Amino acid sequence: MRNNLIKFFLVLVFLIGISIRLVDLSSVPIGFHVDEVTAGYEGRYILANGKDTYGHSYPLYFNIIGDYRPTGIFYLAGLSEAIFGMNEFAVRFPSALFGALTILGIYLLALKIFENKTIALLSSLFFAISLWDITLSRATSESTIATFLIVLGCGYLIHSINKSKISLIFLAAFLFFISLFFYPTARFLVPLISLYFLLVSFLKNVSKKMKLSVFLLFIFILISLFTIMYQEHGFGRVSQVAIWQTSGLHQLLVGLASGDGQNNILITRIYHNKIVFLARVFMEQYLSYFSPQYLFISGGLPLRYSTYLSGLFLITQVPFILIGFWWLIYKIRKDILSWQSLVLYLLIIAPIPAALTFQEVPNVQRSSFLIIPLTLICGFGFYKFLMNFINNKKRFVFAIFIVTIFIVFEFSYSIHQYFYHPITGSVFLRNDGEKELMSYIKDNKNSYNHIFIHRDAYILFYLFYNQDLKNNLLLPINNDPSITKIDNLDFVAYKGIKDHCVAKYAIEHSLFKANERIMFVDGGDCSWQYGNLKILKKIFRHDSTRAFTIYTLNN
Repeated sequence: MRNNLIKFFLVLVFLIGISIRLVDLSSVPIGFHVDEVTAGYEGRYILANGKDTYGHSYPLYFNIIGDYRPTGIFYLAGLSEAIFGMNEFAVRFPSALFGALTILGIYLLALKIFENKTIALLSSLFFAISLWDITLSRATSESTIATFLIVLGCGYLIHSINKSKISLIFLAAFLFFISLFFYPTARFLVPLISLYFLLVSFLKNVSKKMKLSVFLLFIFILISLFTIMYQEHGFGRVSQVAIWQTSGLHQLLVGLASGDGQNNILITRIYHNKIVFLARVFMEQYLSYFSPQYLFISGGLPLRYSTYLSGLFLITQVPFILIGFWWLIYKIRKDILSWQSLVLYLLIIAPIPAALTFQEVPNVQRSSFLIIPLTLICGFGFYKFLMNFINNKKRFVFAIFIVTIFIVFEFSYSIHQYFYHPITGSVFLRNDGEKELMSYIKDNKNSYNHIFIHRDAYILFYLFYNQDLKNNLLLPINNDPSITKIDNLDFVAYKGIKDHCVAKYAIEHSLFKANERIMFVDGGDCSWQYGNLKILKKIFRHDSTRAFTIYTLNN
């Protein structure tokens, strides 16, 4: 009877979690970020043509201004679009689905760690209502997919070692391996997690065959990682945002050294060397991921992942996280080889990849795996809190009632903020207005000889919303002349254009003939005035800022 009740509530929790992640997915979050458009268009293009728009056959990476992004999410988005069509819902669906599936994954992991179905159920509940994961799941974030794969892999590994089922180690190895092709943080976390299981398996009383299997898993992960990282572009985004790549680092150290004077070279080498400086930067950033401000009050960056007046976790969860952490330490001190030590280990290593980067910190996406240990601790803490009232039915019911009221109110408030009150500026960062622009162009393009528009990523927006997958688009997209032309759209290159004043550039450089019908698309920040232009349409974002002004010549 109790097992059936647990299954019922687990299904209910999953349905709640997936509903929150799928409702109004096409329109919330507002806008359609260029990263989403890239994943959607390139993923569908690859499946249709067997190559990306650079001509690479079924690539593992895609070059976005030197950021070689893993293409795992591209393929999933492409498959989703094959089912649901080329639209926002289809592109966002895979990450939303895997975010919801992690509810079940964390139930399995918590069950294997704590050996308690109630703790596992509570952990899955807290993950289902995690605003942090909901925000990422709804925004085509590949980190949610990597998180699911790692969580499931950890659960299978624990079960494999506990039950001496070597076959499950192969499944765990496969899940870990696949995660490496979705989000770069997995390339830091998976080897560290594999190392934990290797050490624990050698210290636990398990068979030699099991120890050998875990060791081989660890070696397999290392070989896979080095193979990926040391091929061309394997470091990808890491080479751009690592703290040791900070621009001006050398000049800063020289400035610090000059303050020591010319006769204090030894002091300079001791205190103002690169290692000391980067270690301090790393520790400052690492600790920022545990700050109450980041976790419970305002969240972090990029701004498009933030929710106005809401943190990443509910404030109501604070006491349960503290209670859970105290009990976790207590349990580990009694048995350091218990699987509960994995939770503490994950808590320690989760922010490391994010702390090693310098752009947009504290970073919500790069530190997203931190959701897992904190949610497990919260579920454990809530269980221990309830156990204080287990012998008094009235107090037990009253405690659940009060906590439920606080959680429901705070969660509904955060969800309301997320759906209806985006942070000022976030709609700009999410490319709000581009869809309306492309719709207007699609409806009116046959009336003009030329439509001049800025090249800044709008090529992919145009192709996506026109569902244009012809493989002869290969060269126009990726060659870089002053003008890139598709149909009658002339995509003006970035160089020489200030504030996206395309009309000014096209007129001054005589890019059309006097008798031609012309449409110009200027950016909302363009303040250039020309008397012979007629405004066709102004496009505004949801925060009332102007995204685009569309002109024609006033002939």
